Amino acid sequence: MSDPLSISASIVALSQVVRTLYDFIDSIKDAPETLIRARDDLKSAESILEDLNHYLESYGQTIPAVQALTGQKSALRSILPHFKKVCDDFHKKLDSCVRHSAEGSILAWTDRVMTSLKKGSIKKFRAEVSMARQLISLRVDMISLLNSEQSTAAIHNYQRKNETTMASIVQQLADLNIIVKRLQELSDESSEAVEKALRDQEAALKEQLRLCEENRVAAVSQVRFKQEFGDTKAGDNARNLQVLDLDETMGSFEQKYGNTDIGNGTWSAQGAVGGTMLEKFFYGTAASGQPESFRGLGRRLGGNVATLNDGRSETAPEPKK
Repeated sequence: MSDPLSISASIVALSQVVRTLYDFIDSIKDAPETLIRARDDLKSAESILEDLNHYLESYGQTIPAVQALTGQKSALRSILPHFKKVCDDFHKKLDSCVRHSAEGSILAWTDRVMTSLKKGSIKKFRAEVSMARQLISLRVDMISLLNSEQSTAAIHNYQRKNETTMASIVQQLADLNIIVKRLQELSDESSEAVEKALRDQEAALKEQLRLCEENRVAAVSQVRFKQEFGDTKAGDNARNLQVLDLDETMGSFEQKYGNTDIGNGTWSAQGAVGGTMLEKFFYGTAASGQPESFRGLGRRLGGNVATLNDGRSETAPEPKK
């Protein structure tokens, strides 16, 4: 799976499996609630696959897209086939259960389903679908992030989603011992098979955690904002505001300033600041004593300049009386 076409083929194959399983569950009359929720999980996963496939169809052959996909192909090569196998295996179990239900058991249909599948099997399936959905969604977001310039809000949302997924993976790894006990009680598989399945799950989770960490570093390392100001010259009683709001910025940014020459009574701020600091800077104690006509986007500093760089500020002098 080294190029957009092969990735697209895998997505199409997986989408067909997901849709077939979704339709199968949807066709079951009076299906138990837990299966209905599993069906809805599949619908959500299908939507994410459609997003990825749409991206490939629209941009897959462009140089930026190929470069972005190159960094994600390892993750996609792992996720897509695994998700397909999870759906295939569950479909076989469910199909077997439905066929056996026609053999005249005295149990109600719902009871037969729950007896055959076990609650643990359905819960495990939903957990695997949820994890696959999160991981594929992260890949879609990261490919888009690497392929084009994104807004700070989009990058921030991606970082939060990535962090949430990483926390979820860490929690799953920490809870493996508990999962082992539960699966041994609920699963129809032998203890050895369960142990092997969990070892495989642990290895897969660790690999996904590693890939999430790579994406986290890649997202943080990008320069999101570049600001460059030439020389600034302002006369008396002017206003000079050249700042980047840190509350709206995630990750790296780059600022370049030329020489600043201002006159008396000019208000000036340069650098990167948080909104709270900026508010205090503009409307602090000294500013509150100024005449109304002097209030606005700045603080009166006489002949001095207060520069804020990377969230640090020099002490601004009080206005001369």
